Amino acid sequence: MTSIVFHDHLLIFLVVATAHVLLVFAERFEAGHRDFRWLYAAAVLLGLAVLTKYNGALPPGSAWPCSSWHIDQFAGCCERHIPARRFAQHCDTSAGPVVEPQRELRLLHVPYLRALGWHDPLELHPNGLSRYAVSALLWVSPFVFPAIAACSSGLRSALRRPRPGPGTLRLRHIDTDDRPAFAVRGRLLLLEHRRLPLLFPLLAGWMRRTWVVALHLMYGLTLAVLLAVSSVVPISTLNGRSDWTLSSSFGWPEVAARVEALKGLHEVGFVATTGYQIAAELGYAMRDPDVVTISPRHDQYDYWFRPEDHLGQDALIVGDTRFGVEYVSRYFEELVPLEQVPYERFGYLIYEPAIYLGKRFRIPADE
Repeated sequence: MTSIVFHDHLLIFLVVATAHVLLVFAERFEAGHRDFRWLYAAAVLLGLAVLTKYNGALPPGSAWPCSSWHIDQFAGCCERHIPARRFAQHCDTSAGPVVEPQRELRLLHVPYLRALGWHDPLELHPNGLSRYAVSALLWVSPFVFPAIAACSSGLRSALRRPRPGPGTLRLRHIDTDDRPAFAVRGRLLLLEHRRLPLLFPLLAGWMRRTWVVALHLMYGLTLAVLLAVSSVVPISTLNGRSDWTLSSSFGWPEVAARVEALKGLHEVGFVATTGYQIAAELGYAMRDPDVVTISPRHDQYDYWFRPEDHLGQDALIVGDTRFGVEYVSRYFEELVPLEQVPYERFGYLIYEPAIYLGKRFRIPADE
């Protein structure tokens, strides 16, 4: 269920789909087919990505370089397709140089930097940096990084000796000679983990050794087995540790049933959670698109939820230990704990969200 529900996972799918459609369009464009339906399809997919999650606006700068050509040559071929040209120019701009690196890093507000110990995005903490390096090595596959290095070296050489001719595909904005902020943007490319899948189509030509491909496939199969086991009981739970990302995807049908039962006992105006992730899970389990979130983090629910329409109403609040309820309590005159809904499997406690009754919704004076 989490693969469908989690905004991050749906965003990854839509971003990769956008990149694929752009590549198809670019390939057909070079072959002389002026079929702009592919470009419009990419625009639709990218629009869905933006609607799926607030940082869906980040990936165009990664998808477009994989299928970009000289923008002036393209613009001359689509005078009658103004929306298509605007879309291409938007993607091209989004991949442009970083004029103010520190300001851009802060605006991106990558939330997991703090989890890595990077309280300031431009301050490297050895512990956080080493943990991120190990995580990237394990999740991306250690057998892919040599190909990434070879690919980067080869692309830089190719950019210095561009092939002549119109419509030549090339990776834009990667030439470090005229992009002094490339290091910063490259760091963003790696930190924004949703962009990593866009690298894989570029690596096939550099993974030519059979034994490297075989090891990579074996590594992938091993991870697939571990993920299959984690779909039953998270591996971290078996080791006595808690991985919130995995464990929080379990037990939502039971939570949804308890919320429905409590709605019959209490007169509530809406159902909310303390994080967008669990709002998505609960909303899907309840088949209720009106489940919202109340949290300090800006997300898509800020646009779907109108607080002024719910003033004075009671609400059922679902939270867990990761987010807590301190922030949510500011929005109610009283927050009453109702019950906890533990989810266990094979004797292991996997996840235990709590349900609260928020009485008389209000908007804090400082907002």
